[in-house]
Amino acid sequence: MVSVDRAQVMAYRVAAMGLATRSRQRPADLPVLDLGVQEYTSGSDHVALAARTSAGLDDDRLIMVWAARGPRTCTAEPTWRPWSNSSGR
Repeated sequence: MVSVDRAQVMAYRVAAMGLATRSRQRPADLPVLDLGVQEYTSGSDHVALAARTSAGLDDDRLIMVWAARGPRTCTAEPTWRPWSNSSGR
């Protein structure tokens, strides 16, 4: 079994999230965008990008999407049932 301490884990996470060094790449070229950045509050996406690059944040290749993160699930049968009222309509 591999043994790591807290400092090693945190160093790995900081590097994996692209926060170890600021690059000069344009925002759309940042590796973090393989997963995307979230906008929790207005402008927080710009803060996330500015923490990773010294380039200008206006990049016409970026788009905003409404998405939900979560586990992928595959089921053979639907996990929901259509709603019906008590009168059978």
